[in-house]
Amino acid sequence: MTLCRDGGAVQGSGCRFDFGARSYDFKGAKSDYVLLEDLSIKGFKNANRLEGLDQTHTERVLKKLAQWHAASAVRVATKGSYPEMLTMGFFKEESKPMMTEMINGMMARFLKVCVTFEGHEEWIEQIKALIPASIDEMYKMAKIDPQEFNVLNHGDSWSNNIMFQYDAFGTIKEVYLVDYQIPKYGTVAQDLLYFLLSSTRLEDKLSKFDYYIKFYHDSLIENLKILKYTKPFAHVAKHSLGPIEIWSFR
Repeated sequence: MTLCRDGGAVQGSGCRFDFGARSYDFKGAKSDYVLLEDLSIKGFKNANRLEGLDQTHTERVLKKLAQWHAASAVRVATKGSYPEMLTMGFFKEESKPMMTEMINGMMARFLKVCVTFEGHEEWIEQIKALIPASIDEMYKMAKIDPQEFNVLNHGDSWSNNIMFQYDAFGTIKEVYLVDYQIPKYGTVAQDLLYFLLSSTRLEDKLSKFDYYIKFYHDSLIENLKILKYTKPFAHVAKHSLGPIEIWSFR
């Protein structure tokens, strides 16, 4: 089984999972380059991010994330740990000043928007109180707990980085993830919370949240079995999202 750096494909146990565009390598090239497949030629396109994804699209994305996460877990179980570039990501101490400046800027704009909503007086002070501790909490949650079930997260799993291919009747044929620039090994909560809270329809974010978590979990277990994951499935924490809501605070 191979989990390609370009997000290409995983093969194992008689199945094949495709995750994204193929990259191409010219042997002996005299300059650096990145050459990726143009997915639009195959009919792939983004959904309308302003409308949010409906249940059908959301379920297909959760299935794809479950395949990706399962493949990465099996890769670690069979080949060992990922390099520091993926276990630390951009959560290095030397990156903290830059991260602090970025988050402070984002939060300043966020607060300006918050005060335009009716009833903001009830919770605006609570949000303000979170800001000073947000960076430290993010770094804390980014640390890998070896006792938990960990995977290679896509790292930026929102609708603009997800492309859909449809058949002639408008039915989804395939889902690809794109933009593998900030992958991070760790809790599945990073991808799950960010995707569900950023990209689903407004009316579904809370009403279908528990359903989507169970849907993802069932798909994850199914794919771990397909790829012959050797660790006990009790190791895959079914309710591990509680203490890590910070990943939705992006």
